[in-house]
Amino acid sequence: MTLSARDHSMSFNPFLQDLHLPIPGPVYWAPGRHLLWYDPHGHRSTRRLDPAEVSSWCADRDPSVLWEQWSQLLAGHRFLVEHTSVNPVHPLHAGSLRGTVLGGAITGLLRSAGADVDVRYFVNDQGRQVTYLRRILPEVDWHTIPTGLRPDEAVGILYALANMREAARHTDIARLVGEHPWLRSAVATSAPLPTTVPEDDLGVVKTMVDCAAQDLHLLGADADSYDYESQLPDDTGALVLELAHRFATVAVNGTRCLNRTDGLVPLQRPDGTSLYFTRDVANTRARLYTGRRLLHVIGDDQVLLQRALRDTVPEADLEHIAFGVVTHQGRKFSARQHRLLTIPDIQHHQGPAGVWALALAILLRRRTVPIELTVLDTAHPLDIVLTARTTAQSALERLPTLQPTDPAWWPLVQAMLQAPGILQRALRSRTPHASAGLLVELSVRYLRAARHHDLPQWLRTWFLGTQSRLAAVHGLRPDAHLDLSPDLTRSNRRTA
Repeated sequence: MTLSARDHSMSFNPFLQDLHLPIPGPVYWAPGRHLLWYDPHGHRSTRRLDPAEVSSWCADRDPSVLWEQWSQLLAGHRFLVEHTSVNPVHPLHAGSLRGTVLGGAITGLLRSAGADVDVRYFVNDQGRQVTYLRRILPEVDWHTIPTGLRPDEAVGILYALANMREAARHTDIARLVGEHPWLRSAVATSAPLPTTVPEDDLGVVKTMVDCAAQDLHLLGADADSYDYESQLPDDTGALVLELAHRFATVAVNGTRCLNRTDGLVPLQRPDGTSLYFTRDVANTRARLYTGRRLLHVIGDDQVLLQRALRDTVPEADLEHIAFGVVTHQGRKFSARQHRLLTIPDIQHHQGPAGVWALALAILLRRRTVPIELTVLDTAHPLDIVLTARTTAQSALERLPTLQPTDPAWWPLVQAMLQAPGILQRALRSRTPHASAGLLVELSVRYLRAARHHDLPQWLRTWFLGTQSRLAAVHGLRPDAHLDLSPDLTRSNRRTA
């Protein structure tokens, strides 16, 4: 990775401020330890940085000084971030993981800059998917489900079976039962699905939400609170009438839709029940009282719905952050087919570090670019970060000391001094691939510098402090496998 030369961090980067450069705009980090900038007339000026001067500036300061002004940049700004919020009928999987890690990293960027952030999880417990699940639940003999199977995985399998039974997809049923033989004794596999829709007396939806919360915590993307569709006002029919009065609508096979120039947005089924968009409008209106800017992290297939949402609730300060599709062997993941790669799957085959490896690999890609998991490099980035940290913590001090004149010295120092500007760019673009890339690139540069030299204590301290902060921004947490947590707290973080 080559770090971007343009840096807009003059207003909050103490290193650049202490140079007292007459810079009206961005500064550019040029090769050969040069800084350059342009005046309003386009005339270029340069300054060559003296290695001894830079070394002295860093050695005399704790690395936290680089972040003091950044940590107040968004003080007083309030955001509400919604990410993931998968239907409570299947576990979090590698496809929905992209929204989770992006939402968690964007939240981390906002909080690191001092913003007050509230993370919400919107539970779709009134949709058609949950209806299918509730119809099969009374049949289930829960004692026959394997004890080693996590509850949300079992529910995901039962949900897929309910869909297959409803559509009489006998070939798919045979495949699913072959993969999970316990189904034969747990539930009817081929009979028509019951037509009644009982309430969830077993608390299955709550169990699914608890399992999702467990995965969110593992990824450092915790939700502060959970909003349930069932808690919204019951009279969505009146909302549909209001929307039909304000906007052009059309009936398609009995389904009432917004008739927009960019596409149709379903509002209400022929039987009068509301669809997801209508309930999302109600939920967005309920969130207006928070006085926060609403950030929705969504798949790019939902962009039309988000545009329509902004138009129908114009009083909401709403922004959508779209990401590209995740595929595995060229196919999207499907809960109806039970074609999923779940977090427990990844942990079973690769351990906890495998989940982090996949999360970091996803963050390194631009959020709008599709991801094919079979060609995604999930092994090396995290290994580089961990190896660099271990190396810095266990320096043997038996090599010659790295000097500021050594070619490996400046790239490492430059990466650390550019960190505030790179975080700002990632935050403004709402895509953390640049800040995640800095985490890996900084680690690469440290390993190169430490390969043949002992690094001075101040340089190791600066590296560990900077890497820890970047790791925290992207949700990495301390445990037996990933000791990457900084010694800092997030004072504005709520407990779910």
